[in-house]
Amino acid sequence: MINKDVLKEVMLSQRNFLDKLLVGIKRENEIKIRDSFATIITGIRRAGKSTILNQILKKTKVGYYLNLEDPRLDGFELTDFNKTEILMKEIYGNGGTYFFDEIQNVEKWEKFIRYLVDKKEKVVITGSNASLLSRDLGAKLTGRYLQTEIFPFSFAEFLKIKKMSVSVNSFEKYLFMGGFPEYLKQNNPAILQELLSNIIMCEFFCCSL
Repeated sequence: MINKDVLKEVMLSQRNFLDKLLVGIKRENEIKIRDSFATIITGIRRAGKSTILNQILKKTKVGYYLNLEDPRLDGFELTDFNKTEILMKEIYGNGGTYFFDEIQNVEKWEKFIRYLVDKKEKVVITGSNASLLSRDLGAKLTGRYLQTEIFPFSFAEFLKIKKMSVSVNSFEKYLFMGGFPEYLKQNNPAILQELLSNIIMCEFFCCSL
Protein backbone atom coordinates (compact mmCIF):
# COMPACT_ATOMS: atom_id res chain seq x y z
CA MET A 1 0.00 0.00 0.00
CA ILE A 2 1.30 3.46 -0.95
CA ASN A 3 0.95 6.55 1.24
CA LYS A 4 -1.21 9.22 -0.42
CA ASP A 5 1.43 11.94 -0.03
CA VAL A 6 4.10 9.69 -1.56
CA LEU A 7 1.78 8.83 -4.41
CA LYS A 8 1.12 12.51 -5.11
CA GLU A 9 4.82 13.33 -5.06
CA VAL A 10 5.60 10.49 -7.48
CA MET A 11 2.77 11.50 -9.79
CA LEU A 12 3.93 15.12 -9.97
CA SER A 13 7.60 14.25 -10.44
CA GLN A 14 6.80 11.75 -13.21
CA ARG A 15 4.72 14.32 -15.06
CA ASN A 16 7.42 16.96 -14.64
CA PHE A 17 9.95 14.51 -16.10
CA LEU A 18 7.68 13.74 -19.06
CA ASP A 19 7.10 17.42 -19.80
CA LYS A 20 10.86 17.87 -20.28
CA LEU A 21 11.27 14.91 -22.62
CA LEU A 22 11.39 15.31 -26.38
CA VAL A 23 8.50 13.57 -28.11
CA GLY A 24 10.80 11.76 -30.54
CA ILE A 25 9.93 10.93 -34.13
CA LYS A 26 6.32 10.28 -35.06
CA ARG A 27 5.71 6.55 -35.34
CA GLU A 28 3.76 4.94 -38.16
CA ASN A 29 1.23 3.40 -35.77
CA GLU A 30 -1.98 5.44 -35.72
CA ILE A 31 -3.55 4.89 -32.29
CA LYS A 32 -7.07 6.14 -31.67
CA ILE A 33 -8.45 6.36 -28.14
CA ARG A 34 -12.09 5.45 -27.65
CA ASP A 35 -14.27 5.49 -24.58
CA SER A 36 -15.81 2.16 -23.51
CA PHE A 37 -12.52 0.48 -24.50
CA ALA A 38 -9.06 0.33 -22.95
CA THR A 39 -6.37 1.05 -25.51
CA ILE A 40 -3.60 -1.47 -24.84
CA ILE A 41 -0.15 -0.79 -26.29
CA THR A 42 2.02 -3.90 -26.21
CA GLY A 43 5.31 -4.84 -27.79
CA ILE A 44 8.78 -6.18 -27.25
CA ARG A 45 10.86 -4.43 -24.59
CA ARG A 46 12.52 -1.11 -25.58
CA ALA A 47 10.56 -0.87 -28.84
CA GLY A 48 9.22 2.56 -27.92
CA LYS A 49 5.91 1.91 -26.16
CA SER A 50 6.46 4.53 -23.46
CA THR A 51 7.53 7.12 -26.04
CA ILE A 52 4.34 6.56 -28.02
CA LEU A 53 2.31 6.85 -24.84
CA ASN A 54 4.07 10.16 -24.10
CA GLN A 55 3.33 11.42 -27.62
CA ILE A 56 -0.37 10.66 -27.19
CA LEU A 57 -0.39 12.21 -23.70
CA LYS A 58 1.06 15.49 -24.97
CA LYS A 59 -1.74 15.75 -27.53
CA THR A 60 -4.39 15.19 -24.86
CA LYS A 61 -6.13 18.20 -23.31
CA VAL A 62 -6.30 16.65 -19.84
CA GLY A 63 -4.14 13.59 -19.17
CA TYR A 64 -3.66 11.51 -16.03
CA TYR A 65 -0.34 9.64 -16.03
CA LEU A 66 1.31 7.04 -13.79
CA ASN A 67 4.35 4.86 -14.50
CA LEU A 68 3.99 1.76 -12.35
CA GLU A 69 7.57 0.65 -12.91
CA ASP A 70 8.78 3.48 -10.66
CA PRO A 71 10.67 1.93 -7.68
CA ARG A 72 9.03 4.47 -5.38
CA LEU A 73 5.75 2.67 -6.07
CA ASP A 74 7.05 -0.68 -4.87
CA GLY A 75 4.18 -2.28 -2.96
CA PHE A 76 1.46 -0.59 -5.06
CA GLU A 77 -1.74 -2.61 -4.65
CA LEU A 78 -5.11 -2.78 -6.36
CA THR A 79 -6.70 -0.55 -3.69
CA ASP A 80 -4.11 2.15 -4.38
CA PHE A 81 -5.78 2.79 -7.72
CA ASN A 82 -8.69 4.38 -5.84
CA LYS A 83 -6.33 6.94 -4.27
CA THR A 84 -4.70 7.43 -7.65
CA GLU A 85 -8.01 8.27 -9.33
CA ILE A 86 -8.90 10.80 -6.63
CA LEU A 87 -5.47 12.47 -6.75
CA MET A 88 -5.44 12.68 -10.53
CA LYS A 89 -8.72 14.58 -10.53
CA GLU A 90 -7.62 16.81 -7.66
CA ILE A 91 -4.43 17.79 -9.50
CA TYR A 92 -5.58 18.01 -13.12
CA GLY A 93 -9.36 18.34 -12.96
CA ASN A 94 -12.14 16.13 -14.32
CA GLY A 95 -12.60 14.67 -17.77
CA GLY A 96 -9.07 13.42 -18.37
CA THR A 97 -7.69 10.41 -20.21
CA TYR A 98 -5.95 7.82 -18.02
CA PHE A 99 -2.43 6.71 -18.99
CA PHE A 100 -0.81 3.80 -17.14
CA ASP A 101 2.72 2.75 -18.12
CA GLU A 102 3.84 -0.85 -17.38
CA ILE A 103 0.60 -1.63 -15.58
CA GLN A 104 1.36 -5.36 -15.41
CA ASN A 105 3.49 -4.66 -12.32
CA VAL A 106 0.29 -4.44 -10.25
CA GLU A 107 -1.55 -7.66 -9.45
CA LYS A 108 -5.22 -7.70 -10.53
CA TRP A 109 -4.80 -4.39 -12.40
CA GLU A 110 -7.51 -5.44 -14.84
CA LYS A 111 -10.22 -4.98 -12.19
CA PHE A 112 -9.55 -1.25 -11.98
CA ILE A 113 -9.32 -0.92 -15.76
CA ARG A 114 -12.68 -2.70 -16.12
CA TYR A 115 -14.13 -0.24 -13.60
CA LEU A 116 -12.88 2.75 -15.62
CA VAL A 117 -13.98 1.35 -18.96
CA ASP A 118 -17.45 0.54 -17.64
CA LYS A 119 -17.72 4.23 -16.65
CA LYS A 120 -16.85 5.06 -20.30
CA GLU A 121 -13.54 6.64 -19.34
CA LYS A 122 -10.71 6.83 -21.88
CA VAL A 123 -7.81 4.60 -20.86
CA VAL A 124 -4.39 3.92 -22.42
CA ILE A 125 -2.07 1.31 -20.91
CA THR A 126 1.28 -0.21 -21.87
CA GLY A 127 2.96 -3.46 -20.97
CA SER A 128 5.29 -6.12 -22.25
CA ASN A 129 4.04 -8.86 -24.57
CA ALA A 130 4.72 -11.62 -22.09
CA SER A 131 2.33 -10.14 -19.53
CA LEU A 132 -0.38 -8.52 -21.63
CA LEU A 133 -0.58 -11.19 -24.31
CA SER A 134 -1.38 -13.87 -21.74
CA ARG A 135 -4.06 -16.43 -22.48
CA ASP A 136 -6.54 -15.04 -19.98
CA LEU A 137 -6.34 -11.36 -20.97
CA GLY A 138 -9.47 -11.80 -23.07
CA ALA A 139 -11.30 -13.26 -20.10
CA LYS A 140 -10.16 -10.42 -17.81
CA LEU A 141 -11.19 -7.62 -20.18
CA THR A 142 -13.74 -9.32 -22.41
CA GLY A 143 -14.95 -6.86 -25.05
CA ARG A 144 -13.36 -3.95 -23.22
CA TYR A 145 -10.02 -3.46 -24.98
CA LEU A 146 -8.43 -2.71 -28.33
CA GLN A 147 -4.82 -3.74 -28.71
CA THR A 148 -1.95 -2.31 -30.78
CA GLU A 149 1.42 -4.05 -30.93
CA ILE A 150 4.49 -1.85 -31.28
CA PHE A 151 7.60 -3.07 -33.08
CA PRO A 152 11.11 -1.56 -33.31
CA PHE A 153 11.60 1.11 -36.00
CA SER A 154 10.63 0.29 -39.56
CA PHE A 155 13.01 1.19 -42.38
CA ALA A 156 11.16 4.48 -42.94
CA GLU A 157 11.43 5.35 -39.24
CA PHE A 158 15.10 4.30 -39.26
CA LEU A 159 15.75 6.79 -42.06
CA LYS A 160 14.15 9.57 -40.04
CA ILE A 161 16.16 9.01 -36.88
CA LYS A 162 19.44 8.52 -38.80
CA LYS A 163 18.61 11.39 -41.19
CA MET A 164 19.37 9.27 -44.23
CA SER A 165 17.71 8.90 -47.62
CA VAL A 166 16.55 5.72 -49.32
CA SER A 167 19.46 3.83 -50.86
CA VAL A 168 21.02 0.40 -50.98
CA ASN A 169 23.58 1.60 -48.44
CA SER A 170 20.98 2.85 -45.95
CA PHE A 171 18.96 -0.37 -46.30
CA GLU A 172 22.06 -2.45 -45.63
CA LYS A 173 22.74 -0.36 -42.53
CA TYR A 174 19.15 -0.94 -41.38
CA LEU A 175 19.49 -4.71 -41.86
CA PHE A 176 22.72 -4.66 -39.88
CA MET A 177 21.68 -2.27 -37.07
CA GLY A 178 18.00 -3.13 -36.67
CA GLY A 179 15.38 -0.79 -35.29
CA PHE A 180 15.68 -0.60 -31.52
CA PRO A 181 15.48 3.16 -30.78
CA GLU A 182 17.97 3.38 -27.91
CA TYR A 183 20.64 1.44 -29.78
CA LEU A 184 20.22 3.65 -32.86
CA LYS A 185 20.70 6.74 -30.69
CA GLN A 186 23.80 5.54 -28.86
CA ASN A 187 25.26 2.91 -31.23
CA ASN A 188 26.48 0.86 -28.28
CA PRO A 189 26.50 -2.93 -28.96
CA ALA A 190 26.17 -3.61 -25.22
CA ILE A 191 22.61 -2.30 -25.43
CA LEU A 192 21.65 -5.00 -27.92
CA GLN A 193 23.37 -7.69 -25.88
CA GLU A 194 21.51 -6.64 -22.75
CA LEU A 195 18.22 -6.51 -24.64
CA LEU A 196 18.75 -9.99 -26.03
CA SER A 197 19.46 -11.37 -22.58
CA ASN A 198 16.53 -9.57 -20.91
CA ILE A 199 13.99 -10.44 -23.59
CA ILE A 200 14.86 -14.13 -23.71
CA MET A 201 14.93 -14.46 -19.93
CA CYS A 202 11.67 -12.56 -19.48
CA GLU A 203 9.82 -14.52 -22.16
CA PHE A 204 11.09 -17.83 -20.77
CA PHE A 205 10.15 -17.17 -17.14
CA CYS A 206 6.84 -15.43 -17.92
CA CYS A 207 5.72 -18.24 -20.23
CA SER A 208 6.76 -20.80 -17.61
CA LEU A 209 4.49 -19.29 -14.93
